[in-house]
Amino acid sequence: MRAHWFHGIMYENNQSFYGELFVNKDKFLEPTEAYSHLLNMNVNKYVIAPGHVMLDISFPLSRSPSPEDLSYSYMKKGCTLLLVQFFINSRYQFKLEYKQLIEKLKNLHVDFMIVPRVSSQVLHPDIIRYFAKEKAPFIIVDAESLEQFDEVPWGWIAQAQSYRRIPITYSVRNSRNSEMNNERFWTNLISNYGIIGLSQPICEERLSFQALKDSGIYPYKGTLRPKAYADYNLYEQSSNGLIDEDMNFLYHETVPAVTVMRGKVTQVRQVTAHNLKGLFFKSSIYKHFV
Repeated sequence: MRAHWFHGIMYENNQSFYGELFVNKDKFLEPTEAYSHLLNMNVNKYVIAPGHVMLDISFPLSRSPSPEDLSYSYMKKGCTLLLVQFFINSRYQFKLEYKQLIEKLKNLHVDFMIVPRVSSQVLHPDIIRYFAKEKAPFIIVDAESLEQFDEVPWGWIAQAQSYRRIPITYSVRNSRNSEMNNERFWTNLISNYGIIGLSQPICEERLSFQALKDSGIYPYKGTLRPKAYADYNLYEQSSNGLIDEDMNFLYHETVPAVTVMRGKVTQVRQVTAHNLKGLFFKSSIYKHFV
């Protein structure tokens, strides 16, 4: 798609506003950087929102024999950066398995990152340091119950994080406690040991704006700001217009009419493009924009 410009109602970080965007190749531009000859796109019937950054909770690609086919379901939801979970249940061979997963995902049609999901029983400083070096966005510590966290050498984990400030978050599979109690327990734990964590637990597939900042994904993905990759979704407006709470519902519940990733259309009304090449992304500076 050639350099283009459009304006209209935009929605980002749970706020609606009127704005304008300039796109050249794969990036959003500052208005002053725009070329003199631009294609003016008419998007008056749409609400413009950033492309979604999503964690593959519903359909884990690493466990699929055909991750390319599975990724289309996320593209149809407006995903322009897919975080693929890498399940680690052993301290040994995880480096080899990680490289094998990268090879397995090389033909995805959507941009992707890899997020280690580590069993609390095998969590070790070596794992923290390795994925910090690999610039994974964050690490999920997976436990069957809160009691399993008591067995983790958190002091060593905190020391390993000093190499590069990769955030850690948690997941409790079978818990007798409420999510609020789990979050309170985790907040106290990381505070006591000085663990660097995400500001909020990941409770759904779509990452929050704060999680994007914590993990170093922002300001390159998941935002409409200049210099970011030109990822955006177009949502059809209702005939009566939209107010804030209506737009919030639309953004979280409705699939977009059009999705654009790095300036290229990836889906139109649930018909996905098959000629795109997704890129393997790594994080920037953790919590740099918090």
